[in-house]
Amino acid sequence: MNDHLKNFGKEIAGILLLSVVLAFVYNYFSPKGISLIRKELPKEATSDAELFPTPLQPVEPASKDSVSQSQKESSNQQQSTQVIEKKPVQQKVREIWTGIKIISVEQFERLVLERQMLILDAREPDEYKKGRVPGAINIPYLQVDNYFEQLAMFPRDTTVAIYCNNLMCPLGRGLAEFMEQLEFKRLLLFEEGWDRWEREELPIEK
Repeated sequence: MNDHLKNFGKEIAGILLLSVVLAFVYNYFSPKGISLIRKELPKEATSDAELFPTPLQPVEPASKDSVSQSQKESSNQQQSTQVIEKKPVQQKVREIWTGIKIISVEQFERLVLERQMLILDAREPDEYKKGRVPGAINIPYLQVDNYFEQLAMFPRDTTVAIYCNNLMCPLGRGLAEFMEQLEFKRLLLFEEGWDRWEREELPIEK
């Protein structure tokens, strides 16, 4: 009887060990597997210059003296037979960033208010239904395979902001890395997530 129980116990232990090994193997090869070694992303907040266009500076009206001087110069140019090649005006353009960037709650709030991006909520549907950031679309990371066609519709250069619950929640990071594999190029991760958004008493949608 004791030998039978020992053998039974060994079989149970063997099954459990095999289950753990298979789970690790599946997690390793699955496109939505959660990394066991956390990939460190930059912790400093992304600069506002990377996220928001520089506002246009107002053009000051020309004075009478400058108008008169301009007319004289124009007259002199017409009298000259020399051809002058015009050079294109160089304008300073905002640098386009790529990859996954960490953003602060202030930056996330501004982006939400200005509606400059696609917002994805990586939490489970029941959490999403209880409350969410205005305009957020639910793409639960643990079920991301079911949303592949929906994600594929968006252009790969779309600016996408992703959040889940908080710094300890791996779902937002997992969804960001999954979308990076799909060649989305402009990904923002609001790591402090829903908990911080709610704590700041910012607008919510139900």
